[in-house]
Amino acid sequence: MLACAGHDHVVGASRLVREGRVYDLAHVLHPGVPSFPGRMFDQQLLEAVERWATEIGLAFQIVDDVLDVEGDAAVLGKTAGKDAASDKPTYTSLFGVDGAKAMADACASRAQAVLIDAGLTDGWLNAIADWVIARRN
Repeated sequence: MLACAGHDHVVGASRLVREGRVYDLAHVLHPGVPSFPGRMFDQQLLEAVERWATEIGLAFQIVDDVLDVEGDAAVLGKTAGKDAASDKPTYTSLFGVDGAKAMADACASRAQAVLIDAGLTDGWLNAIADWVIARRN
């Protein structure tokens, strides 16, 4: 099916290669994971999901830095304040807690805009983005 949609070739059942780049689709093809009904995995869709993932991955890291400053060790499941104790450069150490929170929110907003532009608002991706921003561990 992917080959018919114009992809260079499929490797096994869960990977495709397009213009020399390998895409691992196992997570997309797995039952229970969000899919995009009626949409073929064209280059535009792959790029949109990649942009969304980049923004959400960055938001996750920024929130992780915030939690290291504000989080409760019992809730986090790890020692809070570890980054500052090791003088690790983090978003909070560079931009402050409020600045880091604003950056995480901006990442989530950009990710949501990607989904809207790509017509991918009917899946779980927005809910995942909301969880990334609101998580406490």
